Amino acid sequence: MEENMEIKNTEAKSEEKISEELGKEFLKKSALSILRDTFPDIDSIVDSAKEQHGEVYLYIFNENEFYIYRPITRKEYVSAAATCSNEFELEDAICNMCVVYGSSPVIDGSKAGTTTVLFNLIQYASNFGSNNTVVKL
Repeated sequence: MEENMEIKNTEAKSEEKISEELGKEFLKKSALSILRDTFPDIDSIVDSAKEQHGEVYLYIFNENEFYIYRPITRKEYVSAAATCSNEFELEDAICNMCVVYGSSPVIDGSKAGTTTVLFNLIQYASNFGSNNTVVKL
């Protein structure tokens, strides 16, 4: 009986993993599909960014504004933090370094939260935040 429960548990975990992977693939295809109408060359932009930077991410503010960014390395972060005198300068420096493509430039004229949102996403992609479970030993 225990053996049957173990097999069912393994099958359930396998199905969860497949569902999670399918969900991520569906999300990716859906996001790119949304952008294709306005940005018909989005697939080549993504391919080029992946080829040049390896790990890249896409964030869509709306159908006309999106950004592709990469994680920041420890060395880059330390260097940026050492040269910036406040949090706003650090956000700007890291976004300028890690946003590899944007439908519009991240500049002072963009909406107030654009740089902050991108900064937080870059940090998360760079392991500053994690949703992995911490195990108390």
